[in-house]
Amino acid sequence: MMKSVMPSLISQPGFRPRGFTLIEVLVSMGLLSAVLLSMAGFIVYGSNLLLRTEQVSIASHILEKRMEDVRLKSFNDVSLLNTSFTDDDFARLQNAQGLCLVVNDSGEDIKKVILSVLWTFRGRQMRRDVLTLVTRGGVDKK
Repeated sequence: MMKSVMPSLISQPGFRPRGFTLIEVLVSMGLLSAVLLSMAGFIVYGSNLLLRTEQVSIASHILEKRMEDVRLKSFNDVSLLNTSFTDDDFARLQNAQGLCLVVNDSGEDIKKVILSVLWTFRGRQMRRDVLTLVTRGGVDKK
């Protein structure tokens, strides 16, 4: 028959069982939880920032396409632009609308064209604008 070694080890003076105490385990779990919770906040913030940046990029792309349409128009046709416009990419933005404003405050030979895209992001109104000058001689020439 084999004798158990464990009781003889425990009875030796100065023996301390190996392992962590309950307090040590609880403290380390609390610290780990705090670190993981703070990292979760960064992940949520980062994903919101990424989504918002993607939507701003979509709006900028819409404005770029629309501005190219404006640049192809003659000086007289620029005055006939609608006050609003639509785009297929509006489906990728919530409650999106496009606005066009033509201002003739710089003289008869210069028109300022302002294009805007407005949309809603998580209950907040977002807006992206682009401006150009159109002259009788061509775009952006004074």
